[in-house]
Amino acid sequence: MAGSSVGPLAFVRAALDSFWYCRVSLLSVLAGWLILYAAPQAQSLFLELQTYEIGLQHWGGFYLAVFLFWMLPTQFSARVMLHAGEERMNGGPSRWYGFLLVHLPWLLALMCLIGVAAGQFWTFSHIPDDLATPAMEFEKAAYQQLMLLLVTTICLIVLWVLAWLVLPPFLNRLTASTGLLDIWVFRLIAAIMFGRRAVPSLSGPGEQQESGGDRFTPEQLQTAWSAVALFLIWSASIYFVFLSPLESKSWLDRAPMIPILVGAWVPVLTFFAYFAHRLRLPLLALFVVLMTALGNFLPNLHGMRVLRQSPATGPVEARQPTLKQAILWWRKANGCEPDFTKDCAVRPIIVAAEGGASRAAFFTASLLAHLEDLTSGSGAAPR
Repeated sequence: MAGSSVGPLAFVRAALDSFWYCRVSLLSVLAGWLILYAAPQAQSLFLELQTYEIGLQHWGGFYLAVFLFWMLPTQFSARVMLHAGEERMNGGPSRWYGFLLVHLPWLLALMCLIGVAAGQFWTFSHIPDDLATPAMEFEKAAYQQLMLLLVTTICLIVLWVLAWLVLPPFLNRLTASTGLLDIWVFRLIAAIMFGRRAVPSLSGPGEQQESGGDRFTPEQLQTAWSAVALFLIWSASIYFVFLSPLESKSWLDRAPMIPILVGAWVPVLTFFAYFAHRLRLPLLALFVVLMTALGNFLPNLHGMRVLRQSPATGPVEARQPTLKQAILWWRKANGCEPDFTKDCAVRPIIVAAEGGASRAAFFTASLLAHLEDLTSGSGAAPR
């Protein structure tokens, strides 16, 4: 097929080639959509309520994680791999492939945000419909927060589309006119990535020696920057996921970890996918098989890290109250003496709830609060 063909078959071929080259980014998007669609526990994270100050930090951290650790790696990976796939094109890339090379990375990153919006929309099914009753204040607060999150995500989608329309031509002109990325680091990386496809210098013979020979297009220099950014994002994701998960801030727990876990593996898999293209070897498949084998046969690879007692720090403080402490707190809350030998006028109601994460806690607390509101008119309910 000629490189300049623009028919429907040329578009189908260019699209299939592009999706194959961007398979790491595409799998990341599909994994995020699958988690937000099929895992009710992930959807319920959008119902987690905090105080106003903690909520601003928590959801600000969530959207920052979506942008830095999911959208940007997805976009940068697709850009790097589409440029790597150019050398596979017989007779040069077609017009459709050139179009997808510019716009497909932006589209895949946009699908990450749309996946977040879809997950928030599906979360509405966890909230009861009868919010008009007086005993549904907790559910009303969750509904209002979820609606605010969905509106925020839609606004970010609109901003991303505007950036998609404005930034690519602006960055190309800025890079070409100012030489913003024309420094030795990006030239070195571009020489490694596009050495055979470097653009001959357009300067005269006297200026050729000053410029150092070949130069690169603004798009190629931007792709070199994308490769550097992928490495930096990978380093940051390793810190958050592997090195210090127990030392992360409380407002980074739970929901902000979803985009980090979905996008943390994009940079390293892009590395193997890129060299698989260059060397014409199934490096990515071999890496996946190797990691699968290691995960199944190495002992203690998935062992949970626990806090251990040491002579320097002393005994480890218990993170959960004992049954005796819980009963003492209950007696104090209900005006009873802490002495277990003395009777208490209030009788406890012991509830056993299944689960152990935020979704189980949310529904258990909602049910108990609803039952307390229903019985509060007949006397003092146990607390």
